[in-house]
Amino acid sequence: MEDNQQYGLPSVVRTSGSGHHDIPPKAHTRPSDVEAIQRLQEAEFFDRESFRCPAGFRARVTTYRRYFNIARANRNKEWKTPLQIRRERNPTLDLAIASWRPLDLGAELRQHFPSYHAQTA
Repeated sequence: MEDNQQYGLPSVVRTSGSGHHDIPPKAHTRPSDVEAIQRLQEAEFFDRESFRCPAGFRARVTTYRRYFNIARANRNKEWKTPLQIRRERNPTLDLAIASWRPLDLGAELRQHFPSYHAQTA
């Protein structure tokens, strides 16, 4: 294992039982797709909504993410939703993937690395 993968996000992801992969070389559109999604979500959700408590934020962000993944067609992706694009690439994909709740990465970090949280608090 490389030293740079022993710490940080890759380590947290592996601790949670999943895998972490870097964007492969010459996959030029992947970073731009991620940046486009972040820009859209910032403009459509975070710039327009206000939150009074963590539970209200989680409820609203979960609803928005479901809308974004299941119902929001993207003009730059031939008017397809993210779920439609994924299903074209993998027809056996479980539809439940589009309904996953966003992770509270702070809570995950505290759960798996409580001593780290205590040092930064």
